[in-house]
Amino acid sequence: MAKAIPSTAKPARARRRDPAHVLLRLPPHTKAELDALCGMTGMSISALVADAVSRYVDALPAAERRLLRGVKARRIKALTRGS
Repeated sequence: MAKAIPSTAKPARARRRDPAHVLLRLPPHTKAELDALCGMTGMSISALVADAVSRYVDALPAAERRLLRGVKARRIKALTRGS
């Protein structure tokens, strides 16, 4: 089996006991590529998606990363107020 492709992204945090569940509807060709990547790298779909999101965020211009951090903080604050 092929080795995982080294990531330049920050390492993922330790697994949480209750990870969030997300349902994605993907075009068939995208799902096929995702499945092929899983087979090629030995990574799970969730690990590949987390890595892809991390790489996408890292590639954003600094101003957009700052904006993203602000939006994320506000969403987390709103979610914790509802708890």
